[in-house]
Amino acid sequence: MVHILLNTFRFAEPWYQPTIGRYLKPEMKVLVFPFAFRPEQIPSAEAWGKRYHPVDGIFSRGLAEVFRKYGIPISQIEWVNYYNADTEALERKIPESDILYFCGGEPDLLLRRLEKLHLVEPLKHYQGIVMGDSAGAVIQFDRYHDQLGLGYLRGFDLEVHYTGEAEQIKTIQHILRTHRRPVFALKPNGALVVDQDEIHSIGDTVCFLPHQEI
Repeated sequence: MVHILLNTFRFAEPWYQPTIGRYLKPEMKVLVFPFAFRPEQIPSAEAWGKRYHPVDGIFSRGLAEVFRKYGIPISQIEWVNYYNADTEALERKIPESDILYFCGGEPDLLLRRLEKLHLVEPLKHYQGIVMGDSAGAVIQFDRYHDQLGLGYLRGFDLEVHYTGEAEQIKTIQHILRTHRRPVFALKPNGALVVDQDEIHSIGDTVCFLPHQEI
C-alpha cells in the first residue's frame, strides 16, 4: 500500500514528479472524496456541483489538470458528491479504484462524513494508493494530533503547512511529549510518500523526534 501525503493538490511541479511519477500511471482510475468542506461554504448538492463538477467545477478542474500531467485523463476521475452519495455503489467503487484522493479542508468534518456514509470500514480494507492534501493527508493516520483518523498509518504524526510558527511548535512539542512518536513537518515545498514501511521525503520536510529540543 502506498500513501502520498501533501500540503496542496498542486503536486505536478517538477520537484514532485520524479517521485510521484513512479506511482501514478495513465491507466489508473481515481476516486476523489471532497468531504472536508465547511457546510456554510457548500450547503447543498447544487453548491457542491458548482465547485466539483468534473467539467467546469472551479475546484475539480485544478485537480484534473494535475492528474492529466501524469497522463491520467479526466474520464478516469470521479468526484463523490457527499450530498447524494450512494454508499452501496461506493463500497463497490472503492476497491475498483487505483487511487483514492482525499481533498483538504477540515479533517474532523471529513472523518464525520465518511462515518455517516458507513465508508470507514470499506476504506480500511483498501490496498491501493491513497493520496491527500492537508486534511486529506492527516486523515490517513490512526490519529492526527489528538483526533482520530482512518488508521492506515501509525507510529508517527504529521504537521502540514509547517512554517515554524510558535503555535505549530507548541503542537509538535505536545505530540512528542504525549504520544512519544516522531512528527514529520511538511514545509510549503514538502511531501511524504510512505511505501509499505518505508518513508520517502520529497522536497523540504523536517522530522522531530521524542526527547528532541525544538
